[in-house]
Amino acid sequence: MTMTGLINGLDPRLLAVLDKLEESGCAIDVTSGKRTEKENQALVDKGKAVSDSAHLTGLAADVACQKSWDRWALVMQAWQAGIHRIGIAKTFLHLDIDISKPKNVIWLY
Repeated sequence: MTMTGLINGLDPRLLAVLDKLEESGCAIDVTSGKRTEKENQALVDKGKAVSDSAHLTGLAADVACQKSWDRWALVMQAWQAGIHRIGIAKTFLHLDIDISKPKNVIWLY
């Protein structure tokens, strides 16, 4: 897995799914992992996060994704691997396993 030092604090269940995705051939570059309250609030203030983000508990990771084909492949593999909360942005995918939030959802940034 390509790491940017942002996997510390991620829930082991999420790390296992990310490893599974990588084993299936998806490139995994985590660009945002677990956040502190302060880090998350700074993003909330900029309109780039929500106050109850799954990043706060290590149940979400943003993964770099620039190309349409790669995005499609990663979304399909993530869904099959059990990630049923996916956010799609132009340059990343938000992959989330927080069961306290609605599942079977995909949203756009």
